[in-house]
Amino acid sequence: MAKLARMSVQAVMNRQLHAPTSAQPHVLAVDDDPVIREAISDYLGQYDFRITAVADGRAMEAVLAHDVVDLVVLDLKLRDADRPARRGGSGDGAGVGGG
Repeated sequence: MAKLARMSVQAVMNRQLHAPTSAQPHVLAVDDDPVIREAISDYLGQYDFRITAVADGRAMEAVLAHDVVDLVVLDLKLRDADRPARRGGSGDGAGVGGG
């Protein structure tokens, strides 16, 4: 999974490096910690990515409903007020659930 994530980031960065100057890759950062959201925005902003940073799943869904993004940076332990955190097979809470 980490290899796939690294490949996705590299693909976006390669696209950004080889794309016309008007094409700015759009990154959606989703984290309930404002410090983490700001760190992601500041870091990726150095590379001229268009950044949208949101605090929860509902805001993420709203962005995805109205905008195209090239990459989503998602806090896997993100909790929405009305939904419990999904748990992965390792039991550490860091997983992607299917339902």
